[in-house]
Amino acid sequence: MTYTEPEPSLNDLLDRELTRLAEDGLLRRRRILDSACGPRVVVEGREFLSFCSNDYLGFAAHPALAEAL
Repeated sequence: MTYTEPEPSLNDLLDRELTRLAEDGLLRRRRILDSACGPRVVVEGREFLSFCSNDYLGFAAHPALAEAL
């Protein structure tokens, strides 16, 4: 009888792939906003223009809309 190594678990395979992606600089890292959504946002202490928010025009916090509600 010969010894064969067990198949790697799904967790092992995922860990290896995540390690490879990190080593290759391809691991995605989600950034968290430090400010409310709007035309300008703060991420990690830096201000950016936001083109991907549902409120990229800044209307959600507009005083006229708040008053109308």
